[in-house]
Order: sequence, then C-alpha cells, then structure tokens
Amino acid sequence: MKFKKTQGNEKNKSSFPFSMLFHFISLRYQKNIERDG
Repeated sequence: MKFKKTQGNEKNKSSFPFSMLFHFISLRYQKNIERDG
C-alpha cells in the first residue's frame, strides 16, 4: 500500500511541471497577441 501511494505522488510530480510549462507558454502567447494587436 505504501509503495503504491509513493508511486502516485511521483506521477503527480512529473505532470506538475508540464502543466506549469503549458500555463507559462499560453501566458506568453497571450501577451504577444496583445502586443501585435
């Protein structure tokens, strides 16, 4: 049971940076559009 819990945490850790990166890229994309517009 303990091992399974740790494995789940590892999965969340690896997917967290990806969502952060996606958020950062989308934010930058929006800023660029505002500048061009």
